[in-house]
Amino acid sequence: MNSSVKWWIALGLVLALGSVFRFAGLHLRPMHTDEAVHGVKFGYLLEDGFYKYNPNQFHGPTLNYLTLIPAWLTGTHQIEKVSEQLLRIVPAVFGIGIIILVFFLRDRNTPTAIFWSVVFAALSPAMVFYSRYYIQETLLVFFVFGLIVFGYRYLCNRRLIWIILAGICAGLAFATKETSVIAFASIAVSAVVVYLIPNRQKAAANKTQKIKPLHIIYALIAAIGISALFFSSFGSNISGITDSVKIFEPYLLRAGQSPKHIHPWYYYFQILLFWHEGAGPIWNELVIVIPAIAGCFLSFFGNVPGDRRFRQFIAVYIVVMAAVYAAIPYKTPWCMLGFLQPMTLMAGLAVAWCFSKITARFKPLLFILAAAGCAYLGYLTLMSNFRYYDHPANPYTYSHPTGDVFKIDEKLDDLARASDRPLIVRVIYPDHEYWPLPWYFRDLPKTGWHSEVTDKIGDADIIIADLRLRPPITEVLYEHRVPGQRNLYVPAFAQWQRLRPGARVQMYVRATLWQRMRQIPLRAGSAIEND
Repeated sequence: MNSSVKWWIALGLVLALGSVFRFAGLHLRPMHTDEAVHGVKFGYLLEDGFYKYNPNQFHGPTLNYLTLIPAWLTGTHQIEKVSEQLLRIVPAVFGIGIIILVFFLRDRNTPTAIFWSVVFAALSPAMVFYSRYYIQETLLVFFVFGLIVFGYRYLCNRRLIWIILAGICAGLAFATKETSVIAFASIAVSAVVVYLIPNRQKAAANKTQKIKPLHIIYALIAAIGISALFFSSFGSNISGITDSVKIFEPYLLRAGQSPKHIHPWYYYFQILLFWHEGAGPIWNELVIVIPAIAGCFLSFFGNVPGDRRFRQFIAVYIVVMAAVYAAIPYKTPWCMLGFLQPMTLMAGLAVAWCFSKITARFKPLLFILAAAGCAYLGYLTLMSNFRYYDHPANPYTYSHPTGDVFKIDEKLDDLARASDRPLIVRVIYPDHEYWPLPWYFRDLPKTGWHSEVTDKIGDADIIIADLRLRPPITEVLYEHRVPGQRNLYVPAFAQWQRLRPGARVQMYVRATLWQRMRQIPLRAGSAIEND
């Protein structure tokens, strides 16, 4: 078996392992608040066949429209039938796509560099974790990386197809999330910086082929066209195109008014280098970060095979992206994928350089060290995705709903089976912070969502409320109603349940419904005022 066949087999095995990490157990984790919001938004598109872009929230429309593909393939047409797996398979596919894009760089890099870059991208805990999240970030990273890869290939041979693909990726990136402009600006800055650096390499033969202005025009048409197509809901909402350029004001306003998302400049680096909150392993991506730093250094000062200019571009791009995101006070952990993903390229470059410089006698030792590092990455990926997938000690969860959400959903299913009519449910939480419950209650049409206690709750079969609202709920149910019109409610759980860390709720059930479900006499002293 020749070395080329072995190389492809090894890459196939790595890709298969990365796929297992991304696709296995997609149902394990409760839906994050953001996932639930996007899932409900997708439900409107699925059932009504129409999507209206809202510049004030929800980001871009690509995630919603692309989710129609697995829904149609599985014959799913009602939101009640949509599962978490169906939603999360979309970012999972794009997570694999990010790895596959690396293969388009193989003719300008050594096979060893490509192999280790693929390994790091396949095993990175953060990249795997957010490839299993129904949010826009993995799609954004894919489209931005596609813009870089296809744009670079165009510069290599000036073939029109590559610049068109780069334009399409740029348009899709903008239609995915407003933070794409940070990537666009970073690409522009990095390209200028590298252009100003003296080039010590011999000019390539194709350098005499000038970039054709017409090709750039074609790319712009492709970018603007595909973006407008999505923002206009494929022509049914033309105002969505103009709304897409208004997105930055509400985005900046929202960022400034979200103190819970304000973090110090080193927040991302703390996650990448050392994070421990008293449970689980020490979370980090050091196996990628350390060689990536070495790869950036080698891009400027090392004698490494391949395209020096491209390596320098990626190195500058990582620094610019990391600096911009560190400077922005509004931070969420998934945003660091924007500079972590290109770090896998630099890490692969550094490991390949080490293999090229070390003598044959010590190469087995180096391989063992590299394999041990990758095994450690795999261990952290397993821990973050299959054990601590909703634990607050995991930095990637970021105020993630707990397994108590499943308990609430299961209890509601039991009560729905015991009822002879559709349940009337009232959910009360200040500032409408009751997510992700709207996703889990999507099959309960008579659910009311409230931010404060009102007299309307008196008609409910079930009340789910912030634990702090217990006194006003008791007042409305038992003091505002005359004797004979009061319904007795019992707590469904012996103690409160957590929606998220710090968000405690209790479920109160109409006593007659509770008796029907339990088929036992109501216990004395179990009313809401005595729980």
